Amino acid sequence: MTQRLHAALAVVKKNMSDADEKFTSRYPALEKPEFQSTIPPHMMAKLTDSERYLVTTVSKQEQQYAWLQEHTIANNQAIIELDVWRQNIDRWKTVITSKWAVAAVVAAMLIPAILTALFEWLFGFLHH
Repeated sequence: MTQRLHAALAVVKKNMSDADEKFTSRYPALEKPEFQSTIPPHMMAKLTDSERYLVTTVSKQEQQYAWLQEHTIANNQAIIELDVWRQNIDRWKTVITSKWAVAAVVAAMLIPAILTALFEWLFGFLHH
């Protein structure tokens, strides 16, 4: 739960101007890498310039697609965890603000006053 809290606070921190507190996320910030062709040079040497350009471009696009897919899945996991965290907060909010919780708080506040009045009445009754 603490890790989830820190991850959520890291998002909030980006919008805050207070630089004294540092929050870290367990999810790394995305940094787009430089994609290079994975085709061996000896195979590229046999191609024309336009073919070499097309093969290099397709190779880079395959890497970009794999990178995007990996980070999309990681982002989806973070969204799911954040949604579960929010649902837990909503559940606690519902429990705390329910009519029975409010009635319990009112009763907890009234019981000492009622008991005090009852004991004062009993002691007053017994002393007379």
